[in-house]
Amino acid sequence: ENINKLFEGYLCQYEQASKRRCEDLLSSLSKPMTENLKQGFYTKPGGYDLFCKDLEDIVKNYNSQANKEVKAEEVLEEFLKQKSVDSKAILQADKKLTEKEKKIKEEIEKAALLQQEIKAKEEKQRQLEEKMEAEKQSNEERMRQMKVKMDEELRLQREEAERAMDSKLREQAALLEKGFKDKADRMTQEMEEFKRQNAEAESNRAKEFAEMLENSNKRHEQSMAMMMQQHKEQMQAIQRMNARSPGGCCIL
Repeated sequence: ENINKLFEGYLCQYEQASKRRCEDLLSSLSKPMTENLKQGFYTKPGGYDLFCKDLEDIVKNYNSQANKEVKAEEVLEEFLKQKSVDSKAILQADKKLTEKEKKIKEEIEKAALLQQEIKAKEEKQRQLEEKMEAEKQSNEERMRQMKVKMDEELRLQREEAERAMDSKLREQAALLEKGFKDKADRMTQEMEEFKRQNAEAESNRAKEFAEMLENSNKRHEQSMAMMMQQHKEQMQAIQRMNARSPGGCCIL
């Protein structure tokens, strides 16, 4: 009986010593993990996977070094029970952080897309403004050329009429010299009619040119009005998009 008690005493001491060695080994192997837990290293997206990998490495190294210890499995079981609390907490935090990170990424992508849409609209706005300026200059040049053409045609028409009138006056003078007063008088009437017709033709031509200028100007005004409306709508769209855009959030 005394021998049994003595054996049991030695066995108990041996088991306790084995337990201490296993605990010391686990404490040494898990020291980096303990430090990481204190520093919140695993409290980030993907932290749970990192924790599991580190834990697997600890168990693997522990099993290779404590495989002859009688308390190896018991101590490891207790260690894993303790770490399961950390594991669950890290898993919950990881899920929340991963979801939050996903939402942040989605918001960043939305903001980037919105900024690109704004840039595209601003580019269209600049192109429209350039088109409006080009249309304005084109219309001014078109009006100038039409006026030059009108002035030139009227000048040529007047010169032609003056030459015709000079010819008739010379013809009338010749008739008077020859004593054909009746014919000369009739020519006076013809010349008056010629003057009237020429003045009327010149007036009609001037009216035609004025109408052409007016129609051209109306088309220009309509075109400009459409572009101005488009410009206004684009500006309003840009303002609405800027209002939706989060302040300072841009990855472009």
